[in-house]
Amino acid sequence: MTRYGALDAARGLAILQMVWLHTERWLAPDSDIDRSWFSLDWFGMALLRAAPLFILCFGCGLGMLNWQAGGSALRGRLARRALVIWLCYKALFALELISFHASSFAIWRALTYQRLSWWVEVLDFYALALLLLPLLLPAWLRLPRLLAWATLPLPWLIGFCLRATPLPPSLQPLQALLAGLPRRHAFAFFYWLPTVLVGVELGRCWKVTPQNLGRRCLGWAAVCLPVAWLCEGGWSLEDLRLQLIFNGWKHPPHAAYVAFMTSGACFWLWLCTRLYGTGRSPKFEHGLLACLGRHPLTVYCGHFVVLFALNFVLGCFMKTPYELALGAAFGLPLACLLLTRVLERWQGELD
Repeated sequence: MTRYGALDAARGLAILQMVWLHTERWLAPDSDIDRSWFSLDWFGMALLRAAPLFILCFGCGLGMLNWQAGGSALRGRLARRALVIWLCYKALFALELISFHASSFAIWRALTYQRLSWWVEVLDFYALALLLLPLLLPAWLRLPRLLAWATLPLPWLIGFCLRATPLPPSLQPLQALLAGLPRRHAFAFFYWLPTVLVGVELGRCWKVTPQNLGRRCLGWAAVCLPVAWLCEGGWSLEDLRLQLIFNGWKHPPHAAYVAFMTSGACFWLWLCTRLYGTGRSPKFEHGLLACLGRHPLTVYCGHFVVLFALNFVLGCFMKTPYELALGAAFGLPLACLLLTRVLERWQGELD
């Protein structure tokens, strides 16, 4: 079986950082996080963000699909994947609440969208995207390239207008999922849609003219930086550091945050293409990082199950000494790396 090693490696890099960051933030007291310039925590929270890189890779994968020939079979396959991701989201959200010994009523409110998760909310974004994008992408891909690029800010405008529209409380969870709301953690679909579309454009380039992919990645990285600056009317480096390190622009998302993180994601994807190339090759030639990237949902669910179980048994949420939390933050990603490799070897022997 051949795969794009660079795409798997980029996913693996995102997953590795995600597991490290989640583990540290889950275990260590917030006051112990080192937010100074060039600290390890600063690097992980400001420069290498897992979600934007994985969303960009998600778009790349969609851009490589044959939307003209796929038809209903492709839409059905994506809808089934959306259902699996949505069920994983609900199961993990229930486990998150159980780890805090929440009441059955609180769990019921979570299962019926009367409240949203603070930790596993990104799965809702992917489930929603897999349902809605098959309705949008075929038409968007038929647009002339320059016109398609010109439409990229349009989802931000839609999200801004929807967020500013007063809606009854019963519709606010849906409003948060689509456009974001204060005090509701959600990866707002319309705000992150441009990142997906940039990924779709890169995926289409990767499939048709892979020799141009590196220049295209760096081009989008360069374009997104001034866009981020303009979206906030300008900012200093210190303002940017504080907003990134304290998630000030993340929930609800600001267009500047999305643009800045998309720029970084394009850079990291370019770096992976330089290290792994742009061609397809047998998957066992790609190394541990790419191996991790081939099992994103398994690793995502698995590391949260470990963290929730630790909290249920030990009550260690944000109460673990920083040094111990940092050790666990390095140990759990390494365990995920090794387990995915063992899983693939075992599957290979069964095949």
